[in-house]
Amino acid sequence: MKSIDIDKTIVELLKTYQVYLKLLIEDEKARVFNFPYKNALDREAAEQEFLDIQRAYDLFKLILENPKKYLYRKEDIIFTGLDNRNEPCRLLDSHQTISDKFMPLYNLINQHGGPHVLHMLSSYIVFHINEQGGKQKPWIYNPRSDLYDGQSDFYAGAILRLNKMVSLMGKSAIAKHFKEFLPARMFAVKAK
Repeated sequence: MKSIDIDKTIVELLKTYQVYLKLLIEDEKARVFNFPYKNALDREAAEQEFLDIQRAYDLFKLILENPKKYLYRKEDIIFTGLDNRNEPCRLLDSHQTISDKFMPLYNLINQHGGPHVLHMLSSYIVFHINEQGGKQKPWIYNPRSDLYDGQSDFYAGAILRLNKMVSLMGKSAIAKHFKEFLPARMFAVKAK
């Protein structure tokens, strides 16, 4: 059984989740710009909400480009501040958190009953980093021994299960039926 590169699996998970987010945003765009509003004020409010969703999605793209910068921290996205250039920083009263800025997109996900992958993923990464004493060396997981650096690696397994769930999103019922019985490691990126 090959080892799994959790860092690369996280990137692939985010890419797959991005496809889901794009579909939600396109659906919302069609709804907002084709809806027969009663007045200009309602139209303007709906368009502003859509712009907020777009800004949240732009933040997601930054996270996708560099997950280590935004997610591999000692605190999760609920407690990670963003400065005025969307750079992660220590949370101060004057800063919004990553989670706060992502809220319009969370609300859209809620409307469609979708999963909040970014919160869960952030928490698993934080727990892993804190257990490792803040070390950020490559995260290679061996499913056979369930160990990372000599310690049990529960959070790698949790990320693999999250990756499997995201990988099956949008699949047909038949594909889900056959693939849901596969182990989560089958959806992960293998280490070289």
